[in-house]
Amino acid sequence: MVKMPKTSEVLALADVGFAVIPLRPGGKEPLPGSHGSRDASREASQIRAWFDSYPERNVGIVTGAPSGFLVIDFDAYKEEASASAKRLMERTGWLLFSTGLVATTPRGGYHYYYRIPDGRSFRSGQLPGYPGIDVKADGGYVVAPPSEVGGRQYKWVPV
Repeated sequence: MVKMPKTSEVLALADVGFAVIPLRPGGKEPLPGSHGSRDASREASQIRAWFDSYPERNVGIVTGAPSGFLVIDFDAYKEEASASAKRLMERTGWLLFSTGLVATTPRGGYHYYYRIPDGRSFRSGQLPGYPGIDVKADGGYVVAPPSEVGGRQYKWVPV
Protein backbone atom coordinates (compact mmCIF):
# COMPACT_ATOMS: atom_id res chain seq x y z
CA MET A 1 0.00 0.00 0.00
CA VAL A 2 1.30 3.44 -0.94
CA LYS A 3 1.76 5.74 2.03
CA MET A 4 0.44 9.26 1.56
CA PRO A 5 1.77 12.32 3.39
CA LYS A 6 0.22 12.82 6.76
CA THR A 7 0.25 16.12 8.56
CA SER A 8 2.64 14.84 11.22
CA GLU A 9 5.20 13.80 8.60
CA VAL A 10 4.98 17.16 6.84
CA LEU A 11 5.32 18.96 10.19
CA ALA A 12 8.46 16.88 10.85
CA LEU A 13 9.93 18.15 7.57
CA ALA A 14 9.23 21.72 8.66
CA ASP A 15 10.73 21.05 12.11
CA VAL A 16 14.10 20.24 10.54
CA GLY A 17 13.98 23.44 8.50
CA PHE A 18 12.35 22.49 5.21
CA ALA A 19 9.86 24.96 3.75
CA VAL A 20 7.06 22.90 2.21
CA ILE A 21 4.21 23.27 -0.27
CA PRO A 22 1.26 21.05 -1.09
CA LEU A 23 1.28 19.34 -4.49
CA ARG A 24 -1.43 17.69 -6.53
CA PRO A 25 -2.40 14.22 -5.29
CA GLY A 26 -0.36 11.70 -7.25
CA GLY A 27 1.52 14.47 -9.08
CA LYS A 28 4.50 16.78 -9.00
CA GLU A 29 2.67 20.03 -9.75
CA PRO A 30 1.62 22.69 -7.24
CA LEU A 31 -2.09 22.94 -6.52
CA PRO A 32 -4.19 24.87 -9.06
CA GLY A 33 -4.47 28.52 -8.05
CA SER A 34 -1.40 28.38 -5.82
CA HIS A 35 1.82 30.33 -6.25
CA GLY A 36 4.04 27.24 -6.19
CA SER A 37 7.31 27.67 -4.34
CA ARG A 38 6.35 31.22 -3.36
CA ASP A 39 3.76 29.70 -0.99
CA ALA A 40 6.46 27.85 0.98
CA SER A 41 5.86 27.57 4.69
CA ARG A 42 7.24 26.05 7.88
CA GLU A 43 4.28 27.29 9.92
CA ALA A 44 2.37 24.50 11.66
CA SER A 45 -1.01 26.21 11.24
CA GLN A 46 -0.52 26.56 7.48
CA ILE A 47 0.69 22.97 7.11
CA ARG A 48 -2.33 21.70 9.06
CA ALA A 49 -4.64 23.74 6.80
CA TRP A 50 -3.04 22.18 3.71
CA PHE A 51 -2.87 18.55 4.86
CA ASP A 52 -5.30 17.78 7.73
CA SER A 53 -8.33 17.60 5.44
CA TYR A 54 -6.39 16.53 2.33
CA PRO A 55 -3.81 13.89 3.38
CA GLU A 56 -3.74 12.54 -0.19
CA ARG A 57 -1.86 15.64 -1.35
CA ASN A 58 1.79 15.19 -2.17
CA VAL A 59 4.33 17.38 -0.45
CA GLY A 60 7.09 19.44 -2.01
CA ILE A 61 10.23 20.76 -0.34
CA VAL A 62 11.14 24.20 -1.64
CA THR A 63 14.86 24.30 -2.28
CA GLY A 64 17.35 27.14 -2.06
CA ALA A 65 17.01 30.04 0.35
CA PRO A 66 13.56 29.12 1.80
CA SER A 67 14.89 25.82 3.19
CA GLY A 68 18.64 26.37 3.20
CA PHE A 69 19.18 23.22 1.13
CA LEU A 70 19.97 22.39 -2.45
CA VAL A 71 19.22 19.03 -3.98
CA ILE A 72 21.18 17.18 -6.63
CA ASP A 73 18.57 15.34 -8.69
CA PHE A 74 20.24 12.30 -10.24
CA ASP A 75 18.07 10.53 -12.83
CA ALA A 76 19.87 7.17 -12.52
CA TYR A 77 17.44 5.50 -14.94
CA LYS A 78 18.74 7.64 -17.82
CA GLU A 79 21.78 6.32 -19.68
CA GLU A 80 23.35 9.78 -19.97
CA ALA A 81 22.95 10.34 -16.21
CA SER A 82 24.98 7.25 -15.40
CA ALA A 83 27.78 8.42 -17.70
CA SER A 84 27.57 11.91 -16.16
CA ALA A 85 27.77 10.48 -12.64
CA LYS A 86 30.82 8.42 -13.55
CA ARG A 87 32.59 11.50 -14.96
CA LEU A 88 31.56 13.58 -11.96
CA MET A 89 32.83 10.98 -9.48
CA GLU A 90 36.14 10.78 -11.34
CA ARG A 91 36.41 14.54 -10.95
CA THR A 92 35.17 14.92 -7.35
CA GLY A 93 35.55 11.46 -5.84
CA TRP A 94 32.61 10.31 -3.76
CA LEU A 95 32.11 13.80 -2.32
CA LEU A 96 28.99 14.49 -4.39
CA PHE A 97 27.34 11.23 -3.42
CA SER A 98 28.30 11.17 0.27
CA THR A 99 25.52 12.99 2.05
CA GLY A 100 23.46 12.15 5.08
CA LEU A 101 20.09 12.78 3.46
CA VAL A 102 19.06 10.88 0.34
CA ALA A 103 15.67 10.02 -1.12
CA THR A 104 14.81 7.62 -3.90
CA THR A 105 12.36 8.64 -6.62
CA PRO A 106 9.64 6.45 -8.15
CA ARG A 107 11.52 6.03 -11.44
CA GLY A 108 14.78 4.93 -9.84
CA GLY A 109 16.50 8.28 -9.36
CA TYR A 110 17.98 9.87 -6.29
CA HIS A 111 17.73 13.21 -4.51
CA TYR A 112 20.89 14.14 -2.59
CA TYR A 113 20.29 16.92 -0.06
CA TYR A 114 23.01 19.41 0.90
CA ARG A 115 22.86 22.29 3.36
CA ILE A 116 23.74 25.59 1.67
CA PRO A 117 26.61 27.38 3.44
CA ASP A 118 25.69 30.76 4.95
CA GLY A 119 26.03 33.63 2.52
CA ARG A 120 25.89 31.40 -0.57
CA SER A 121 23.14 31.02 -3.14
CA PHE A 122 22.60 28.66 -6.03
CA ARG A 123 20.20 28.64 -8.97
CA SER A 124 18.18 25.68 -10.15
CA GLY A 125 19.03 24.09 -13.47
CA GLN A 126 20.86 21.30 -15.19
CA LEU A 127 24.37 20.72 -13.89
CA PRO A 128 26.35 22.13 -16.83
CA GLY A 129 28.12 19.41 -18.80
CA TYR A 130 26.40 16.59 -16.91
CA PRO A 131 23.14 15.58 -18.62
CA GLY A 132 20.69 13.79 -16.35
CA ILE A 133 21.91 15.60 -13.23
CA ASP A 134 19.99 18.67 -12.12
CA VAL A 135 20.48 21.13 -9.27
CA LYS A 136 17.33 22.13 -7.40
CA ALA A 137 18.02 25.36 -5.52
CA ASP A 138 16.62 28.92 -5.62
CA GLY A 139 13.34 28.94 -7.50
CA GLY A 140 12.88 25.17 -7.36
CA TYR A 141 11.37 22.38 -5.36
CA VAL A 142 11.44 18.60 -5.16
CA VAL A 143 8.72 16.10 -4.39
CA ALA A 144 9.38 14.73 -0.91
CA PRO A 145 8.78 11.38 0.77
CA PRO A 146 6.30 9.88 1.42
CA SER A 147 4.62 11.35 -1.68
CA GLU A 148 3.73 9.05 -4.54
CA VAL A 149 3.64 9.53 -8.30
CA GLY A 150 2.38 6.90 -10.72
CA GLY A 151 1.49 4.62 -7.82
CA ARG A 152 5.12 4.54 -6.62
CA GLN A 153 6.54 6.27 -3.58
CA TYR A 154 9.42 8.62 -2.83
CA LYS A 155 11.35 7.13 0.09
CA TRP A 156 14.11 8.25 2.44
CA VAL A 157 17.21 6.08 2.22
CA PRO A 158 18.31 4.96 5.69
CA VAL A 159 21.81 6.09 6.63
